[in-house]
Amino acid sequence: MSFLINRKAPSRIECLHSLLKFIYSNYECNTFSLEDCMFSRDEDNVHNYCHLIESTDFGLKCPYKESPLSDAGCYITNGKFDDTTKKKEVSNTINALHGMGFLVRVNHDVKITSLGKRFAKSNLNEVETALLIKKAILSYAPVIGVLDEIDKINVNGIFSANEIEVGYPVSEEIVKEDGQDITISTGSTRDANTRSRSCYLSWLVTAGVIEPLGVRPDNNSIIPYLKYRSFLNAKSLSARRYKIKENIDDLFIETGETRHPLDYNNLTKQTGALRENGQSVVREVTLKYESRIQNRRYAILFLLNGAFSNKTYLSFNKLKSFMVSHKDFFVISEVNFDNTLHNELHIANVGGVPYKEKFISSDILLYPRIGLNLKELSLGAPKNLIELLKDF
Repeated sequence: MSFLINRKAPSRIECLHSLLKFIYSNYECNTFSLEDCMFSRDEDNVHNYCHLIESTDFGLKCPYKESPLSDAGCYITNGKFDDTTKKKEVSNTINALHGMGFLVRVNHDVKITSLGKRFAKSNLNEVETALLIKKAILSYAPVIGVLDEIDKINVNGIFSANEIEVGYPVSEEIVKEDGQDITISTGSTRDANTRSRSCYLSWLVTAGVIEPLGVRPDNNSIIPYLKYRSFLNAKSLSARRYKIKENIDDLFIETGETRHPLDYNNLTKQTGALRENGQSVVREVTLKYESRIQNRRYAILFLLNGAFSNKTYLSFNKLKSFMVSHKDFFVISEVNFDNTLHNELHIANVGGVPYKEKFISSDILLYPRIGLNLKELSLGAPKNLIELLKDF
């Protein structure tokens, strides 16, 4: 069950490597909880596996934490006894490691995978490890979507980071509820998009797919995350423009399949956050229609994957007609549904099956560039929805 990353913390591969070494040492053959990963001074902790840790007069300190006396301990997990983010940070980090295939979430428990064990035992100074990391990064759906966006916005191989959108689509649907016009809240916020983008761009630099412009490399290493170690380990990204280093079409062919797409239940954001700032009405209305949002986003991904498998295209007009003819599954409001569906197509990037467009008469033909792992996508999907889509 892959999740959309919305925090920058796991962007540093050295931090992830240290955490995986801790997990492998303590839970090689067992499942564990999120809390088990969090820092505790009274137990074996990530400080014992991290070479970034700083020694101070008051004890060991994570370089991304202000005080060595803080029980938060580790930037990417926080501590069992000091966690102002209420497990959001550790959850996001575990989600990132799942997206790369190093961990797998099973209900409320987590387990290290065979790939995760290999990574934990690896040496970051070896080319073999760099190749393993690159493959892991390119197995995660939103990273594949970012590659597609980079390919479409670059000019002579150069692109600006602020042009990339990596969050959930904004459908712009309005429904009338108790006499009020309510805009359904389906999209990621600007802040969440910025945090996600920072993480994915860091990973693509780590993988050697892109390089930051205006940044002096630390050395001439052929291993990208060593060449740009200072840049990647900095507290914030210092580059705004990047250069593409590899042919993106070749990367799609080489990758073949997005191994870790978002699954059915994670095709919408956590609507519970709308409890804040007087948004309870929007929250309740959005929750009311959430299954239809999930259904149509799942349908887009499922059908694009089918088109890829059959080496054909998906017709926008046929997709729209299909959804309108099954309103109870896919449609919230028929007003401007054409525009709604256009907006929702961005889920293809977030979900890991981006496409190229071809305009034919009054139709748009969508040609997927890569397939995806249908089994992981379909986790949580209703059986009647799957059967309906098989008959498309």
